[in-house]
Amino acid sequence: APPSGGDAGATEVEAEAEAVAVGERVVLGGSEAMPGGDADPRTAWLASAFGLDPDAEVTLERTDETQWTIQWTPQRTVTLEPDPRDRHGLGPREPIRFQIPVEADAVARPAVLEPIRDEQVLADAEVPVRVEAVDEVGLRRLAVSLEVERSGSAAVPLEFGEAFTGTLEESFPPAPRREMSVRLLLASADPPLAPGDVVLVRAEATDVFATPEGRTVRSEPRRIRIIGETDFGTLLRRDLARVRQEAIRIEAMQSELLSEVRDGEPGPEVARGQAELAERIASQREQVASLQERVGRNQLDDEPLRQVLRQSTDLLDFAERAAGEALDELERLA
Repeated sequence: APPSGGDAGATEVEAEAEAVAVGERVVLGGSEAMPGGDADPRTAWLASAFGLDPDAEVTLERTDETQWTIQWTPQRTVTLEPDPRDRHGLGPREPIRFQIPVEADAVARPAVLEPIRDEQVLADAEVPVRVEAVDEVGLRRLAVSLEVERSGSAAVPLEFGEAFTGTLEESFPPAPRREMSVRLLLASADPPLAPGDVVLVRAEATDVFATPEGRTVRSEPRRIRIIGETDFGTLLRRDLARVRQEAIRIEAMQSELLSEVRDGEPGPEVARGQAELAERIASQREQVASLQERVGRNQLDDEPLRQVLRQSTDLLDFAERAAGEALDELERLA
């Protein structure tokens, strides 16, 4: 029986049997069965009446003359079968039983989506960054964390001058997933970046765990290495030469395939070959577009390199037109 007071026979227990996270506070409300007495025996009675762990930290609060709440922090799924009795031994009219599922709250999972891999750029490049975070219970903050390793020294926070106006941190109401983007203007770094420096880009997320400040987790870094114009131009020319040679091969293969379609009765293997070639053309277009974007982001003024990019684009344009003509002919002959 409770230490004192209350008619347990008239007890009403109200609870939302929704899943909660380990460490999250659970609140139950009831009415007209507020036990009196000293705090310690009253709390012990509540723990016993509600079938809670003996060592559970239970608090009791009266909200008005007829309402009260019980609060405690469960560490596992709780099945409650309270059986309160008053001083006369009277209990509830109907059995009371309900379950509160308790799920482990894993830490947030932040990730850098863009850049998709480590990069080498010029010191005045513009680098698009996109990050996201996921948490089953909820996120409350997402940020882009930036550090720099200068000349092999330990990483320190990367600072920007007034020219940089991007947002590197967002706070928001609890949400299971969040994404944010920012364009880093490396030319506005203060002090300026130099070849050999490495910028570390991480996603940083804070969840809505039981503690007011939550838990903060950082992702693995993307490494953006600063190089000089000579090295950067060499890398681009190497990549561009590979793309250009592939564009030349594709254009020649497409011309040959188109001749077969025009001159004879093309079999199933010709249609399959045309489909595969169309995929290669699309893939090469993406690579050329990526190279063009890298040149633009790094503000590289290299006209010979831009000329080779234009030649590669022209080859792919020709191959694409020939592919379209071949497909039209194949459909006509089908």
